[in-house]
Amino acid sequence: MHRYIDILRKNDLFTGICTENIGKILDYFNAKVCVFDEDEYVFRSNHELNKIVVFIEGSARITNADFLGNNTVLSEL
Repeated sequence: MHRYIDILRKNDLFTGICTENIGKILDYFNAKVCVFDEDEYVFRSNHELNKIVVFIEGSARITNADFLGNNTVLSEL
């Protein structure tokens, strides 16, 4: 994860935090790199959110599935 510190420094979440402290934050929260396949879920609406996700590259969709199983794209990140 530490190899991404230069990229993370540009993220608004880490504005004003020095490189050394970003590394400490990553260690404290046991940060890890995850790779998701296309159409794989990062989160589902019925799951408890207990982490922060920072996308380093790629894109994601926020979708809504209705009771009939129809998916509607609400936003693209």
